[in-house]
Amino acid sequence: MGMLRVAINVSTVQLLNDDMPRLVKNALRQSGASPSQIEFEITESTFLSNPDKARYILEEISKIGIKIAIDDFGTGYSSLAYLKTLPIDHIKVDKCFIRGLPHSADDLTITKAIIAIAHGLSMRVIAEGVEDSNQLDTLVLEGCDEYQGYFFSAPVPAESIEKQIRTGRRSAETS
Repeated sequence: MGMLRVAINVSTVQLLNDDMPRLVKNALRQSGASPSQIEFEITESTFLSNPDKARYILEEISKIGIKIAIDDFGTGYSSLAYLKTLPIDHIKVDKCFIRGLPHSADDLTITKAIIAIAHGLSMRVIAEGVEDSNQLDTLVLEGCDEYQGYFFSAPVPAESIEKQIRTGRRSAETS
């Protein structure tokens, strides 16, 4: 089915586990998955309790080849310093900013700024919560890299994903 990327939400407790890099290596070895197919999604608040430990573990996971994404960017305790000090590959723009596009000048300004900052730091941008063609058109025009949301598909059971991909139907996350 080609090179699909699987995003996995990682909690603060999981991320700050000293054994996390070893556990990830073991899971990859057992599953046969390529690290390039895996993306860990973490929220901004994940770094707050122990930023140095979080940075170290993310660096170790990144060395394995797993991509790191900041989920729901802009809704937590945003610190732009994290963007330059952590091994981040993707920023996911929270749906609360996408929801108002293209009509809300504030949402458009924030979304454009996030895209510009991410691209300036060589990161890709994923828009969450795309629900209509007007939002998609705006995001394409602003240079967003990837999109996900109900415009492409409602959530589907795991057993249906392979069939959707093989038949060329839109899937839950499209780029």
